[in-house]
This record gives sequence, C-alpha cells and structure tokens, in this order.
Amino acid sequence: MKKIYTLAATCLLSVCGLKAQINFQPATQYYGTGTNTSDLASGDFNGDGFKDIVISNVFTSTYGTFLGSSTGTFTNSFNSAALAFQPYVLAVADFDNDAKLDLAHTDNFNTVRTRGGTGIGTFTAVSNSAFATGNNLLDMIADDFNNDGKPDLATANNNGANITVALCSTTGTFGTSTNFAVGSFPYALTSGDFNNDGNKDIAVAKGTSTTGSVTVLFGNGTGSFGTPVNYVTGLGPRSVKAADFNGDGNLDLAVANYDSNNISILLGSSTGTFATAINYNVIPQPTSLVCADIDGDTKIDLAVTNSNNVSVLKGNGLGTFSGGVNFTIPGANGLRLIAGNFNNDTKIDLAVSQYNGMAVFLNTSVCTASISVSSGTICSGQSFTIAPSGASTYTFSGGSAVVTPTTSSNYTITGTTSGGCIGTVNCYISVLTSPTITTINSGTANLCVGNSTNLYLAGYSGPTVVTYTWSSGSNSANLLISPTVTTTYTLSVTNNVGCSASGTITQVVSNCNTVGINEIDNNNTISIYPNPANEFMTVSLITESADTTTFYIINALGETIVTEKASAANTTLNIDNLKSGIYFVKMESKNGSAIKKFIKQ
Repeated sequence: MKKIYTLAATCLLSVCGLKAQINFQPATQYYGTGTNTSDLASGDFNGDGFKDIVISNVFTSTYGTFLGSSTGTFTNSFNSAALAFQPYVLAVADFDNDAKLDLAHTDNFNTVRTRGGTGIGTFTAVSNSAFATGNNLLDMIADDFNNDGKPDLATANNNGANITVALCSTTGTFGTSTNFAVGSFPYALTSGDFNNDGNKDIAVAKGTSTTGSVTVLFGNGTGSFGTPVNYVTGLGPRSVKAADFNGDGNLDLAVANYDSNNISILLGSSTGTFATAINYNVIPQPTSLVCADIDGDTKIDLAVTNSNNVSVLKGNGLGTFSGGVNFTIPGANGLRLIAGNFNNDTKIDLAVSQYNGMAVFLNTSVCTASISVSSGTICSGQSFTIAPSGASTYTFSGGSAVVTPTTSSNYTITGTTSGGCIGTVNCYISVLTSPTITTINSGTANLCVGNSTNLYLAGYSGPTVVTYTWSSGSNSANLLISPTVTTTYTLSVTNNVGCSASGTITQVVSNCNTVGINEIDNNNTISIYPNPANEFMTVSLITESADTTTFYIINALGETIVTEKASAANTTLNIDNLKSGIYFVKMESKNGSAIKKFIKQ
C-alpha cells in the first residue's frame, strides 16, 4: 500500500492521557525566496525521520522546501526554478510507488502537474504528468478513490462549479480527468469513507459571502461519484476537514466559514448522512482549519487561522467544542494551516503559510495520562490482580500486577500512553483475616460398619464462623455419618467477614467381625453389665473362683487398650476414656479364657 499524505485534508490524533493545557512556544518564522506563499504541506522528503515542509509561492511561480530536524527547526534548503505558471495549492503523496514522497501542484489555476521526489528533499519534473481541471482551482487532496492502492487527486474548482478527479497510473502519471458537478463556488474539499462502505467519498465546502454549504459525493470504488447531497453551513466556507468528533466510529465534518466568522460542525452517521450544522464563533474571517488532538487528552480539538492569529478550540469527545485559545502569528498574513509532529515529541504542532514563508508553532502543552484503577478487598492468603486502564504500558510498585499482601497495603501504578504521556494512580488493597482450621474430630477413630458417629470442628482460629459446609452437602456444625467404607470428608467454613477455609478428616471404617476376635464364652463364664455401658462397667465371674484373673479390653481392630488384674468375683472397669464403639473384654485365669463383647456409649 502506498503512503498517502493528506495533511491539508485529514485530521491527526496524538494518543495521550487526559489533563492538559493548550500552549505553544512563540511562533518561529521561516522565509522563502519566493513571495505570496499560499499553501504548504508536510512529509519526510529526505528520509531522515523528521517532518519537512514544502511551500508554494504564487507571485514568483516557485515552490520551496524546508527540511526539518529533531528540534522542530527548519532549514530553507531548496527553492525551485521558476515554473511556467503559478502553483497555488499543493498535495504530497508517493505517486510513482518508489517509496519517496512526490509533489503535486496547481499550474495557473486550471492544471495540475506532479514532480517526483528524489529522497534528498528535492523534486524533479515528471513528463506527461499534467492534467486539466475546472476553472480557478483553489484546493487539492490526494487519496485512493478507485481502491487500487495508488493515490489519486481531486481538486475544488471555484469558477467551474465542480470538482475534478484524476486517477493515478502505475508510473505516477494521470489519465484523463473527470469533473463532477457540486454547485456554485466550491472552495475546499476533504475525503473519507462517510457511509462505511469501504469506498472513499468527498465533501466539498462551497459558497459566497451570503451562502454556505457542504456537498457530499459518495464514491463507488472505481473513481466515480454519485449524486451530490447538500448541507447548510455558515457563510463563505474556506476549509473543510473530516474526523470522528464524538467517538461513535463515524466521520464528522468541520467547516471554517470566512464570512460568518464561525465553524460549522456536522455530526455524521453510519449511512453517511449528517445532522444539522452546529456553529461555534471563532476568530474573524477564518481561512483554514485542522483537527487534531492538540492538548493530548485523546479527544479531537480544532485549530483555525485567520490573517493574524491561530485559535484552538478544545473538543470534549462528545462532538462539542469550547473555548478558543489564541496565538499570534508574527508578521500576520496567515492563510493555510497544517498540523504535524515537527519535533518528534509526540505532541501535535502547527504551521501556517504567510506572505513570503511560514510560521511554526511548537506545542508545549503539558500531557499527563489519566490512569484509573479499582481498589479491592481480599482474604489473607489470596492474590489480587491490579487492572489499571488509561495507558498502554504500566509499571507496578509491587513488581507485578498480581500481588499477595499479608496486611492491607497501598500500591502505586505508573502508566505510559502510546503517545508518551505518563500518569500515576494508587490502588489500596484491604486484607481481611481468613479462618484457620487446625483439626476436625470424629466421635470414634475406628468405626464399625453399620455404626454411626459425629464429625465436628475441634480446632479453629480467626473471626467467628457463620457458615459450615460439608462435602456431603450438610450445613450443620456437626455431621452424623454412617459410612460403609473408609471415607474422607471436607469441611468448609466462612467467618463473619466473608473469608473461608477448609479442612479434611478421614473416617476409618472396619468390618469388626473380621478382625480375628470372636466372642468366646461357651460356658457363660463371665457377664457384663450394664451393656451398653458409659463410664463404668462391671464384669462378674460366674463359674470362676476368685483366683487372680486378668482382664483385657480390646478394640475392634484387635488392639489391647486396657489391662487390669483382679481377684474378686465382681470387677468394675473404668471405660470413661474410651470412644463410643464396639469393644471386647477378654478374661484369662488358670482355668482358661473367655471373650465377651460390649458397647461403649
């Protein structure tokens, strides 16, 4: 795709942050060797990365090139030999596809010629490049009107009541031009896809001291245009530009009206229609208009010039404008205005043509990015992702956007926009205390199949628990279970500040009849009462003598957990410290042994 430079007809956007005051250095004047400078255009003509400016000198029939620098200063390094006729307006584009910017200029107000760029800041004549236009050509733009990737040209012909469109060839020359009627006294034009169909359209500002309108012609993608549609503006329009002033994705129009001393704003729609013009008073007799983000707040502003001043109106991003900050043109005689970043500092500067040269205003507006971020609240142990907006890149005081503070903390975020504006914002993260589960107990460590037990929270720290949730779905503090196999249970709790924790317990389940212990007391040697028992139980020897007898209490796993000797016929055993479940009493004496089952409640 070829580079197409249409600075005289399109709007520039320097993406930066919010909060900026419009200010410029006092303008610097640059004088050419010609006189009656009428138009100017910019581009990097010598490939050094800095914007240069070319001017047209009507009375001396010359054009001159000012080469730019990193500081925004210019050197008058080239002035053409006298041309055959007066070059009133200019356009810059790569017409011959050699990656070097070329120049198109008018020739006696009814002809256009092109000159090829050399890549060192000069231009050479192109044979057979001239094409005829309508009478009294007053404005010219370059754009691709037939979707072939090459920049074409369009002119506004004040006395011809028409515009001329010439399509560029592969060699950078132009074929037969075509005129399209637009009505009386067209003065300026701009281009853009107004109806979002992928084809470039043209808007023409036209009128006299007592009339004013803008005419829109919709392109069909072949270089031809449909029936013009008219919209009323202020009186005596001199300049028209297109940009999206209200952020709806559709191009709007701004028209500078010389005879009514105002600017008309026409908001566009997705179908290419425009609303009734809203007028803003500006400096008297405005001659030229640009739209750009001049104050660095990402919203399009307007700059307009007359003979003595350049004035800037701030846009609010909603399609309306306010203020009017004026800057004096030294030596007066201002005519045409362009915008560009002339000193590579990300800010949009301005240049205006004068009687025998130009004045350049370098932008010194303070550009500060407006960064926003949401603070947050987390529970201790959790992480928080800081998500700022308003810039392209960010640095975080915590080293990362993801932080895990142990106490409530404040973090600083620095954001940089793609335009180089910097801003900072703080993000406060409040840390709440999470609960800690240290243990979950079971009513019995080992549960026999078919029996039940309770699970409950035994060890905990932190704010008061308000909810319990077991993995089984129960929401009670204690969970009654009757598992048939060993099972792991999870308990999640939430405290009164909304933080949660969880813990697990594994309940061992055994088939108590398979542990190798059988109830053996064929002769009813012993009896147990009460059975089930709670704190104490008594073992009575029925057939045994009062010889020394040893009693063993055995759990369901066959483990001996109590051993006690006695010589009385009735022996009381303390079982208070046993957990609920099934146990066995084994008696051994010189006469043999016996085993009896009992239940601990």
